[in-house]
Amino acid sequence: MTTLVEFLAPVRNGSQSDQAIAVLLYLEVAEGRNSATATEVRQGLGRARIAGASQINVPRALNRAQEKVDRDGSHWSLTDTGRSYLGELLALAAPKAKAKAQRDVQTLKALAERVDDDAVRGYINEAVLCLEAGAFRAAIVFLWTGAVATIRDDVWHSERPKGIEDALKVHRPNARFRKKDDFAYVKDVDLLRLAADLGIYDKTQKQTLEASLGLRNGCGHPTKYNPGENKTSSFIEDIIGIVFT
Repeated sequence: MTTLVEFLAPVRNGSQSDQAIAVLLYLEVAEGRNSATATEVRQGLGRARIAGASQINVPRALNRAQEKVDRDGSHWSLTDTGRSYLGELLALAAPKAKAKAQRDVQTLKALAERVDDDAVRGYINEAVLCLEAGAFRAAIVFLWTGAVATIRDDVWHSERPKGIEDALKVHRPNARFRKKDDFAYVKDVDLLRLAADLGIYDKTQKQTLEASLGLRNGCGHPTKYNPGENKTSSFIEDIIGIVFT
């Protein structure tokens, strides 16, 4: 897993604005935090051993990023413009990606162009950024999130709400399902069972997705497990082949 020191290496001698928004990106892709306070960004700069981090006026640095960031009260977050900017900036000094990682990046970029759902496309693009940064765990988490959103949508359009509820009750007797938002309470493992019961996936596809969910959980929780390039590539191939094809 790329450390914060490694992640910020390309902007170590850059502007304070670039350093601050790079911390926001790391917190997002590596730690799953979609926003951060100025204090948290300053702490990140300290962790990255940026010279004079404690003295940097982080709010001013973030304000200078203009359209690359958004602000909600005391919390700052990246915009799509900021993510695209950093994707190019951080790649300038990054080692050349291996051929397999490069192919996966191009495959996901092509997939994102075909996806109509803005939220799903955003998750795929964030997985791309993670791959480009060598953050394989984060790439797996983001791509799985986009996949689950797609599976939920496929289930919703496959049957009437009552039929979905009846199928779900086989696994969760107390389940109540009346609208799409109710999916927020359906665990991923039950969603996969439900999708198979409704004929969206066959037994082998379901088992493969369950294995993918296990990998996602291993990457999304604080463990020492760190998937390699081959494992990540296999995960991407399975997700695209089953969910997005």
